Amino acid sequence: MCTIIDRRLFLKHIGITTMMFQAPYLFAASDELLFCDKYGIPNIADIKVYLKKMSRPDVPDSNDLYVRNSEKEVFNSSYKKLSSLLYSVGYVKYSALDITQASALVSFSKDEMNYLEDLFNFDASKYGFYGDKPLTDFDARINTSKLTQKNGILCFDGKTVDKFQKIKETIGEDVYMTSGIRSVVKQTYLFMKKTKECNYNLSMASRTIAPPGYSYHGVGDFDIGSKRLSLTQNFTDRFADTDVFKQAAKDGFISLRYGMENQLGVRYEPWHVKV
Repeated sequence: MCTIIDRRLFLKHIGITTMMFQAPYLFAASDELLFCDKYGIPNIADIKVYLKKMSRPDVPDSNDLYVRNSEKEVFNSSYKKLSSLLYSVGYVKYSALDITQASALVSFSKDEMNYLEDLFNFDASKYGFYGDKPLTDFDARINTSKLTQKNGILCFDGKTVDKFQKIKETIGEDVYMTSGIRSVVKQTYLFMKKTKECNYNLSMASRTIAPPGYSYHGVGDFDIGSKRLSLTQNFTDRFADTDVFKQAAKDGFISLRYGMENQLGVRYEPWHVKV
């Protein structure tokens, strides 16, 4: 099994140590990266390939995994039912919907349910996604009594709301929550939607949307945006140029899950706030 690379060594080889001290909020908290040979020796060529790939997350890579042709039919039928469910129950309710509730509202075939469960249980590192998996139960349920809404977004009460409120009190009305709680059902829908947009490229999708079970939105993380940008623009690098992001970072509110040079196989997400 490959030995991990210490983060300081990783930064040394890619020449960004100085930047790290100037802007620590640009980096994810992970201290590990699986880029070494069987003897534990860092493979600098692999690191460079990784960084190039992550600088262009929407460009296909030769090592990317795709949905098999034999699975596209069940992928499409499952995704279609998840999509119809979103429109039937509404955006807010859908955010906390678990698979048992979803199954009671739409009739998944045995093959579709098996496919969705296999997608959930798949080892995301094979996509190139190295993040942790905070939700390990396909049937995970969210305690709705512990949820509240902020500007129409469903989120966890407690630490999530407390952190958002502190950000809002400091920055003002320009900041708002753009995404809160995401159940396994919603994360599966988002991941499949992105996969279809990526021409069934699962790896490319995972560089933008965490695979089902791997999203920290399921346990409290949330996204913020600036009202000066559109919702779509708030989920691009443009958000990092806004006063909202700069002030939040300056005041110490930003502890990014996916920083600019993160080692998790995820694009830079300055809008994603770690709780």
